[in-house]
Amino acid sequence: MNQRKSDKANLEKARQVFLSIGFLLIAGITFAAFSYKTYNKNAYDFIVDIDEELTEIPQIVQPPEMPVYNPPPPPPPTDPVIEIVEDEV
Repeated sequence: MNQRKSDKANLEKARQVFLSIGFLLIAGITFAAFSYKTYNKNAYDFIVDIDEELTEIPQIVQPPEMPVYNPPPPPPPTDPVIEIVEDEV
């Protein structure tokens, strides 16, 4: 088969470079898409009024004291009973 293009116009030599640039571009776009964050504007739309004075101080209420639960003592140790059984065939 006759070669119709010159060696200068042949892009097969730069194929790996173009492929690498494409992979880097796609990886960068994917990374940017996963890193992109959006926030709900209504969730942070509140005004804090620091100059508001507290007219009445709420009373501190102590929690009621709970009775202390003591678990029952463990049963006293007993000697194991050993029964001797004869082998009968």
